[in-house]
Amino acid sequence: MKSHATYPRIVAAAAAGVTAALLVSGVAQAITDNVFKYSTVRTGWYSIPTTAMVPTTDVWAYSDSAFGSELSSSGGACFTTGVNLPQGATVTEIRAWYKSSTANDARTFFLRTNLATGATDSIVDQTDPDSSGTRQPVAYAVATNNVANNSRYSYGFGTCTNSDSHFNGARVTYTYTTAGD
Repeated sequence: MKSHATYPRIVAAAAAGVTAALLVSGVAQAITDNVFKYSTVRTGWYSIPTTAMVPTTDVWAYSDSAFGSELSSSGGACFTTGVNLPQGATVTEIRAWYKSSTANDARTFFLRTNLATGATDSIVDQTDPDSSGTRQPVAYAVATNNVANNSRYSYGFGTCTNSDSHFNGARVTYTYTTAGD
């Protein structure tokens, strides 16, 4: 007995049924479109742990204590790391956690560098005003140069500390409406 249904016909019929079901349910955009757009703005966070930071100079007394919970330098030093954001994300805030008993002791900066020219734009460059000696968050709003354009720029975060300041981590807050690159 010969069957009239061949394997390619069964696969084609099944694929057509799945496609029809997706079209009826309204979720076919991710299959047929090259950009998946969310119907509402979403918020994302890029965390920067102390263990991601690299000293920018020779540091003679660098401490990354308690397996990455705190970063400091007795002689004063700066530390940086790259930041990889989704294409088109809008950076809204840079938040860093410090512990210091001297005001304006630690510095936070967030930069973008033009890949073609090497020119650097300072997006955030602020000092920590806290002098409580306890771990405190410091938030900096971002309003200019804040849309990620990975085809043109690379992004980086940095902090400078001295013997009285301790960096405990940071977070970049951003919003987005697409599923990414």
